This record gives sequence, structure tokens and C-alpha cells, in this order.
Amino acid sequence: MNWVFDLSYSSYSTYKDSQLLFYYNKVVKAESDTFVNSIYGNLGQLAHTYAEKYIKNNNISEEQIFNALWKRYNIDNRRGFYNSIIPKTKWFNYIKILKKFISLNILNKNNIITEKYLEYVGKEFDGMKIKGYIDVFIKNGEEIYLYDWKTNSTYSFEMHELQRKFYSWLCYKVYGIIPIECNWFYTNKAKSHKQTFTKKEMDDFSDELIKFKNDILIKMKSGITSFELGSFDTPFNSHLKKCIREQARRNQSDVIITGKLYNNRIYLSGLSNMLIKILHIKYSYFVPGYQWSNLFKRKVWDGKKHLFKNSSIPYGFLYDFKKILEDYSTHTQAKHIFKLEDKRTPSIIDVRYHTVFKDNDIELRGYQKESVQAAIDKKVGILYLGTSAGKTFISAEIIKRLNRRTLFLVNRIELVRQTKDEYEKYLGVKIGTMTEGEIDTKHQITIASIQTLDAILKRQNETSKQLRLFFHNITLVIYDEAQNLTDSGMYGNISKCLTNNDYFIGLSGSPWRNDGSTLELNSLCGFPIYEYSTKDLERDGWITPTKCYFIDYETKGEDKGLKYPDVYSDFIVHGEKRNSIISNIANQNRKKKKILVLTKRVEHAQILGDLIEGSVVITGSSEKKFRKQAFKDFKEKEGIVLVGSLKIFSAGIDVPNLDILINATGHKSSVDSIQTVGRLKRKAEGKAYGYFIDFIDRVKYLFEATKERKSILQDFGNSVEVLSSDDKIRF
Repeated sequence: MNWVFDLSYSSYSTYKDSQLLFYYNKVVKAESDTFVNSIYGNLGQLAHTYAEKYIKNNNISEEQIFNALWKRYNIDNRRGFYNSIIPKTKWFNYIKILKKFISLNILNKNNIITEKYLEYVGKEFDGMKIKGYIDVFIKNGEEIYLYDWKTNSTYSFEMHELQRKFYSWLCYKVYGIIPIECNWFYTNKAKSHKQTFTKKEMDDFSDELIKFKNDILIKMKSGITSFELGSFDTPFNSHLKKCIREQARRNQSDVIITGKLYNNRIYLSGLSNMLIKILHIKYSYFVPGYQWSNLFKRKVWDGKKHLFKNSSIPYGFLYDFKKILEDYSTHTQAKHIFKLEDKRTPSIIDVRYHTVFKDNDIELRGYQKESVQAAIDKKVGILYLGTSAGKTFISAEIIKRLNRRTLFLVNRIELVRQTKDEYEKYLGVKIGTMTEGEIDTKHQITIASIQTLDAILKRQNETSKQLRLFFHNITLVIYDEAQNLTDSGMYGNISKCLTNNDYFIGLSGSPWRNDGSTLELNSLCGFPIYEYSTKDLERDGWITPTKCYFIDYETKGEDKGLKYPDVYSDFIVHGEKRNSIISNIANQNRKKKKILVLTKRVEHAQILGDLIEGSVVITGSSEKKFRKQAFKDFKEKEGIVLVGSLKIFSAGIDVPNLDILINATGHKSSVDSIQTVGRLKRKAEGKAYGYFIDFIDRVKYLFEATKERKSILQDFGNSVEVLSSDDKIRF
């Protein structure tokens, strides 16, 4: 017959590993359906090309040739598996190691031929051409030496034995001589394997190849089903999708992926190389400022934080991972089923209390009932709820229906007190609190500040042990203002202690992080599982619409040559015109409207406090008793203007009758923009609109922040208008 393919070592090795892949590669020559990263092949070519040049000219500059080849293959601008950086220094070291090997073992010999091509076409093979390229071929009389170099990361004697036998057999057939030595050198280990074969081994290999030829003749007549599946799941398989589909068709069964859940991570097995690649890409992100890292500059680090590691994912990724499997099943036409084995303590996970909660006359809204059910059904995820959606009632109802030992986490003292009062009214039971460094582990339901919990853990004393035991028995955690979560720092430390927790529920009106690390908050409490946004609330009449005014004031001063801190100080903190507008609005309206002014710096708050009549200033440095009383007076009394820190008052604080919010911060955060404007949207008697006042800061650094604030406010359905002066504002 006329053969449709030649046989090389590479194709024969493929047949040995997977007959099905051989079928697609050689028999039907199918078109590729899966991307294969060619960079490792190029790196191998780089080493081979350098070796060939060095053998022909021992005086070449190894650095010059290496750099030229590195540039030819564009290695600096490409990535390896899982977006890894190829370390140039390491590969240059491999080249130097290879040069030394060649100098000691090859250059002292005669008749050196590089990239020697051999082929054999025998009658016993019915015209099938058997061929191969040998890196270095040396023939001196009746002695033949073969050399080959490998850039593989793995190293074992058996790994390339078939290749050594294949090339020795070609020499045997072409020259009638069995090589006296096959020397395979591994550059990254600086080790070599030497091997010689006997005549019997060569004759046996002839029989093996003849059997292969006969088997192929039969299989080609029988079609694809006669080619065994073998091990085709490699990162170098360009026909992977077809192989997976054929496997599913033959097995007529599902692909099972298993996971073991413990310590808030799911350890996976049964993943294909393609799935591993997908998970590495999906569950990683560039760390802010990575480009300035020495590790990144030295190409040791790819600049990313990888949350898929050691074949495991955070518990928070559970439902997103299931969605990936669904999409992958559709893509490959092979159904993938996930089976989770829970390794947590059943005697704790299964505990339900019999607490009788208060019957109250609060009727939950439709979306509130739906969000409660979503939390109960999914167990892990974020309830993406706009400001004034009633997150306190929603979370209280979740606690009531699940009746478990519960930890409600907040990041400000004011929210501990506020939430405790609301919970006790709704549930009718005593609620425990942990704040200001005090530990309380006696209650079924506890509200705690993240700072207090972190401080107690760091004490390394008896209270730390009590807290760890408390965490061990918690099975429901609710994170307030979930956009603050990160896997590193306080939240990450506490999450590691919640080893038996079953429900991780996040509450947020802006479930993302400004620093690009949104995946970290997802790792702790999942992805959004229910959404009812500010737009939805406003559309359905549950909240007050907001009018946002940006005042395009005349900036005074020179910003050239200034760095950001100086620009911020000159134009925001000490910006006379800007501060004058703020104090003018506050002084004119304080007796008719409830006004909150937000600042970032304490100094700025104090400057505005001096300019605004009847103002009270609350910052992070204010005493706790003063903060509590001042905030109470602000909510209950007329004529008080609250000048407060953005960090304290941007989210969560309940002021239903707030009329005007003046954003004096000049911030760039999209999260803060959504949270601050949300303070105005709570309904109150006689309140038709909330008024958000901001500024067009036409100076370096600040103008881009202005545009971002305007854009995010508009994207979230707010009316935004630019005014030339504060005189044009109509309240």
C-alpha cells in the first residue's frame, strides 16, 4: 500500500502513549482544535541551534548567540504554562552547561555531523519510510556515537530509552552498525544518560516495528474505534477536544471530578491538563504594583497571585467552579460531574438550635424573601443589594431560618451597636457583641468588629484560645460590607479559623475591590448569588432618587512638578475656593437640611469644622464615647452638620433623614462612590430627593478621579449635572 505517513520517533512515541492521538496526527491528519503553547518547543530549538553553531565554530560568543536566539523566538514577550515567565538567566545558564558538556565530550572527536538525517525504507515495511534527525552523529570507521540534548524539566533513564533505541536501530539498518554509545544530555540537571544496545535488542525492535506496521494496516481498515485511547491528556495535544469527545462517546459515561473539603479549601482530583490551565488563568490576578517588583523584573515571578494552588480552590469558589465544569462539558461534549466529599466535623456542621425567635409584624419585600432563600440554598455567595435594600432585615431573617451559631462581622464600631439594636428588635433575643477588645463567646448570635477579633487572636493568651474554640463551632458567618474582604490580613486570618463553617454569606452594594483583588473577596464568601441593585430599588420606589451636582469651580495654584500628596494637600485640603463653597452650602442649609460632609484627612475635617457653623467633627482619632454621642445628636437634633471620615461614614451607617452629602474627598474609588451616594437614598417623611455635591477638580491626578466618580454615578442610574457655581444648586 502507499503509506499516508512517514514514521519518526516522535510519531511512534505518540502511538505508544495514545493510539487515538496518533490517528488524528498521522492517519487522518486532522486540523488542530486546541491551542498548544509552542514556547517550550522554541526553547528546545534555541538549545539545539546554539549547540550546532558552537560545534561548527568553537569561538562564538555564547552570550551574543543566546541573546540573538532569545530575541528571534520573542521569549521575553511570551509566557509558559499558567502564564509563567521564562527566566532568561536560568536558560542562559543551561546554555553554558551545554557548552561545557560539548567541550568535554564531543569536540575531542572527529567526523562530527550535526542534525544528521537518517531514513530507512525496507520491503518488510511495505514502503513506509522510517526516519529521524540526530543532534550529533559521529562515525569513525566501525564506531558510531550518538548525542542528543534535552531541555525537559523531568529527568529519568527510562524517559527517552525508546528514542535511543529508535535512533540506534536506524543506524543499524542504514550502516549495519550498532552505535557504541548513545549519550543523552539533560541541560537543566547537568546529567547525561549513556546506553548501548545489543544485536538481539535491535532485531527485537525490528519485529516490534513490523508488528506496528501490521497492526496499523488492520486499524486503518477498521477505523477510529480500533485506535486505543491511551494517555492523550497532555499540554502538547493539539487535538485534545476531539480526543475528549471520542473518549466520552466510547465510554458513554461521565467524567468524574472529585473534591475533598476541609480547612475552607476544596482539594480536587481528576482534573485534565486543560482544566488545570483554565483554573490557573481564571483564579489569578495581577497584584497591584507587580511591575515594580524585583522578582517580576528578574522574571522569577509572573506578577500574579494564584488562588488555585496545590490542585485546590477556596470554598468560596465552589459554585463558580461548578459553572466552569458546565461550560467545559459543553465545550468538549463530554459531561463532567463534580462530587464533593465533606471532611469537616459532622457533629458541628449538623448542629441546629431550637431558639424561639420573636414573631414580628415586619413583612419582608419580595426581593428580600428571594435573597434570603438564595443564601439558604447556595450556602456560599454574595447578596448584591443596593443601599436601603434592608440588608439588616435580610440577614436577620437568614439567621432566624437557619437557627445556627452565627457570627456577623462588621468593620466599624458604630455598625456593631447599630446592628445589635436592629437584631434584638427583629429577633427578640439577646445578641452578643465583641468590640473594643472585649471577648464574648456565650451567645448563639454574635456581632463582632473584625479589628477586635484580629487583636484577640494576636494576644496569644487564654482569650485567644477561647476565640479559636468559638470559631471552631461557628456554622454561619455573614460578612457586612463584603467589598472590604481580602484573603490576606485580618479577614484571611479569621477565615482560616472557621474550619467548620457551612454558610459564608456576604452583603454588599458594590461587590468588587478597587485594587483589582476582587478574587480575594470571592475566595472568602463566593461570587454574587442574588442581585437587587440600587437601580432596581429606585425603579420600584423603595428608595429616594438622588440628584448629583458637580461644581466646576475655578482652581487656583500651580500643579506642575508636584507629586500626588502635595497636589492633594494644596488643592483639596487647603483649597480655599473649594472649602469656601463647601462651608457656604453647609452654612446656608444646615437649619433646613440634614448635611454630612465627608473628608479623607483629619486635617481637612478640622479645617472644614472651623468654617462650618454648628458642625461636629468625627474622625478615626475621635474618642469612642464622643463619636457615639455626636452621631446620636446628629441624627436626632436639628442644625448640626456632621463632618466625618470617608472611612467611617461611606457605608453601612444608617441616617434615614440625610438630605445633603458633600463629598470633599476627591477620591478615585468606585466602591466609595457607590457607597457614599447610597447614604442619601434612604426614604424619610417629606424627603423627595437626596443631594450629592461633588467637585470638578481640574488639576493633575485629581481630574481623572473626578471623571471616574462622575462615570460610576451615572452608570448606577444617578442623575448627574455639572454646575458652574454653587448658586445654581436647587434643593
